[in-house]
Amino acid sequence: MTALAGLVTSLALGQIVVNVTMRDGVNLLTHVGCDTGKKQTVVFEVSPYVDGGYLSLAEGYAEELGEGYCSVRQEMRGTNGRGTYDMMRSSSNDTQDTIRWITSQPWSTGAVFQTGISADAVNAFLSSFGPAKPSAIQKQFIAWGSANAHTSLYPSMAYRKYLHETWLARTFPTQSSFLISETVNHEAPGTWWDPVNATAQCSTGYPAVILGGWYDIFIDGTVEGYACYGKSPETRLVIEPCGHCGLSGCPIYEMEYSNFTLKMGLDLFKGSAIDPIFKKVTFYVLGAGNDDGSAPDRSAPGNYWTSLDQFPTPEMTDFYLTSANALASSMEGDDKAFSYVYRPEEPAPTFGGDNIYLTCGARDQRDIESRTDVIVFTSMPLSSELAITGEIKATLYVESNRTDTDFTAVLTDVYPDGRSLLIKEGIVRMRWMNGVTGGAYPQSITPNTVYKVTVRLSITSYVFAPYHKFRLAVSSSNSPRMSANPNTGVPLNQNSLPVPAQNTIHVGPAHPSYLTLPVVQMSQIPRIDVSRGGTDPAGMRKAMERAAMKLL
Repeated sequence: MTALAGLVTSLALGQIVVNVTMRDGVNLLTHVGCDTGKKQTVVFEVSPYVDGGYLSLAEGYAEELGEGYCSVRQEMRGTNGRGTYDMMRSSSNDTQDTIRWITSQPWSTGAVFQTGISADAVNAFLSSFGPAKPSAIQKQFIAWGSANAHTSLYPSMAYRKYLHETWLARTFPTQSSFLISETVNHEAPGTWWDPVNATAQCSTGYPAVILGGWYDIFIDGTVEGYACYGKSPETRLVIEPCGHCGLSGCPIYEMEYSNFTLKMGLDLFKGSAIDPIFKKVTFYVLGAGNDDGSAPDRSAPGNYWTSLDQFPTPEMTDFYLTSANALASSMEGDDKAFSYVYRPEEPAPTFGGDNIYLTCGARDQRDIESRTDVIVFTSMPLSSELAITGEIKATLYVESNRTDTDFTAVLTDVYPDGRSLLIKEGIVRMRWMNGVTGGAYPQSITPNTVYKVTVRLSITSYVFAPYHKFRLAVSSSNSPRMSANPNTGVPLNQNSLPVPAQNTIHVGPAHPSYLTLPVVQMSQIPRIDVSRGGTDPAGMRKAMERAAMKLL
């Protein structure tokens, strides 16, 4: 206790709670679970989840590691009246200052391990890159986080409204209105977002175990982060089916979580060899569900784990949208224009996908597909399984009578009984169709002009079963997941009365719209028996579940 004299504010949950002063004078409450009479290696975590006696993965790992280890958990800037939450733009500096404080304590060995789940994981990513990253951090365990905040909140420059605004209202209720206005005032990437883009200074990250989920809200940001971390030979990436979606009811795959990843993190922290069955990239290969959608269909191809030195190289295979509403491997049929009216006040509803707080996962899209503002294109029944692993894209020739609108694309697995279960979805906001590289900023489109656009549907690994079909549904909204485009072309921070748009998808030889699937051979994604690598210690699994429940 003497080593913390003058800093102690209270004792809680067997921990010493102290003020640690940041470079700008803000004091952050920090829970120290260390024996100040012994030298210990610290397991460190920063979290905005501070109510109700929250315990983080750091406490769980420190307890499991045992003698010689202890936990330090810091309440993130903006919590409990300590400074203002700034969308983690100060997180890198705050982590540097706190690590410097930890390693200056007489009970510190000078070595720090870092953990994080969800927002805590985002913070951990932000600790990892750039010239000022703390050298004291030795290893990390990062679960369900994103290394790039802007691309997670503005995928293809459309605003992920519900996730962002719901999380802020729940986590920082008194600050949320200001924070939302700040976010929409900075719609474009740039210097305001640079402090929360860990990939901007991509280098070899710390040795880490990184956990993501195919239906997780941050899957793209997780894989972006791994692209940097993967340069470390000790780093491992694990992708389970659900991620955050497992907290909101993940159809089919809810019980298919990775019950070995926490042990991999424990082995990494101990300096023990991770079981050789687990190579650099381990992921679940999704497959069809059973008749009632409650579990995987074990007789179908897919629904197993694989582990590889790197993601497989797919054969990017195009399927053309046809005038007969089909998906064909070669161009067929005549030119045709499919038009519909998109009304922002009556958007196509979100039902499934990469969500939390909303329905998520592999949900049946038939009700949505029957809308007049949704156009569907469906393949013939498959004669054999079709495996995909990688990024899915739709290249579309589109037209609108407005100066701005959105186009969405949803890939589904169509079962023989008619179910159409969501696999992946994407969106493009037309005024941002040229992106932001090379200084290109929002530009109004010319009404009644045909444009070629690419809709990115994210990444996955999935096996379509024989006799199933695959389908692409094209529309212009996915609300409340994404903000409904008012079709006026004004920036997000300016209010405007929404107007209907007549939008068109062109197909055929003159305008060859197509879906691109990352096709792989089953031999490229071989099944492994993950039970051979051991399972998570019961105490660590409880710590993970306890931490995850605070996210809801």
